[in-house]
Amino acid sequence: MRYIYIILLIFSVISLNILAAPTLANPQHQFTLNSVKWIRLPNNPNGIAQLELVVSYYGDEVLLDVKAKLSLACDADIIPSSSTDIGSWDPGTYKVLTFLINVSQMPSECNGKLFINYGAVARKIPFGYYIVTTQGGSSLEFTLKYAGNPALSVYISPSTLIGDAINTLTITIKNTGTGNALDFSAILSFSGAALLNIEQPVIVKTDKLSPGEYREVKISLIPSSPQVTITITSNYVDIYGNNRNEQFTLAVPVASSASVIVVAKPSKLKAGASNKVVLEIKNYGDAPLKDAMIQLITMGGSQLVVEPLFIEIGDIKPKESASVTITISVPSMLSGTQTLTYTLTYKSEQGAKVSIRDSFNIFVVEQA
Repeated sequence: MRYIYIILLIFSVISLNILAAPTLANPQHQFTLNSVKWIRLPNNPNGIAQLELVVSYYGDEVLLDVKAKLSLACDADIIPSSSTDIGSWDPGTYKVLTFLINVSQMPSECNGKLFINYGAVARKIPFGYYIVTTQGGSSLEFTLKYAGNPALSVYISPSTLIGDAINTLTITIKNTGTGNALDFSAILSFSGAALLNIEQPVIVKTDKLSPGEYREVKISLIPSSPQVTITITSNYVDIYGNNRNEQFTLAVPVASSASVIVVAKPSKLKAGASNKVVLEIKNYGDAPLKDAMIQLITMGGSQLVVEPLFIEIGDIKPKESASVTITISVPSMLSGTQTLTYTLTYKSEQGAKVSIRDSFNIFVVEQA
């Protein structure tokens, strides 16, 4: 009987130890890539884009000290190249991961791989975690497509209209971005002028506006106020299926037929370059302008560098014009409509000193 008791006692101890030990099963740690999309795209070929990956985790346990790292099998730099800390990851939840990518050499299609590593697999207990296993990892492969980013710019010519006269205004809408604008439409509305031979609003449509392409509209109008305002509302779809809306508002000054205006030629300047610009000073009045001088003013915050700022012009006869040349240096990151203010000073026939303060528009386009 003594031997029987010993055997039973040993069997009981072994049974208690098995019941008390944790289950060391290896759970399946499965990751699913829910979506891959660009959430921010640059307007120029050499910019930085932001990529968003949404990843779900399906498993039996909690993952601790999780890190993710993106790798692309193409000539595209990821910023930063180090891993992204995620922290803990509960089963049945998803994480939104974002990466900055230099797309200057990005092809239209690239293979990507997301590496997910974790320091431990744990089970939740009332007062923390119980470590089940340590260290592990997985990876997800996907195809990343890149088709650029459309961006619109609007240009007008001339930059100043003449009052009490029929003006022909040319409006150019150009895709200055790197991607196609599909199902493109633009609605043009005018205030402060009467349009001739056309009704408002003016609508421009095209199936596709490719990078570098433009649509041009010529409008005949007679100004009815000191300023004509043009509102352009565009709608299009990018290659990723996103619907986009953009609005531009342009104010075009109106000069009376008996005044002086200044026109910049060319009115389109290249970014990242020093541009030679001819300023044409037109005397629309019936009296000469004597000892005329122009001062160009760059307002606070302007990124344009203008040389020279003071120019002596001389006399300008009635209905005639004079031209001077200036240099306008434009930073590489600047684009769109820019306004330059000037003060034109001259003597009247009676010898009185007259000063006219006005402005003209220039339009900055990206360097080709």
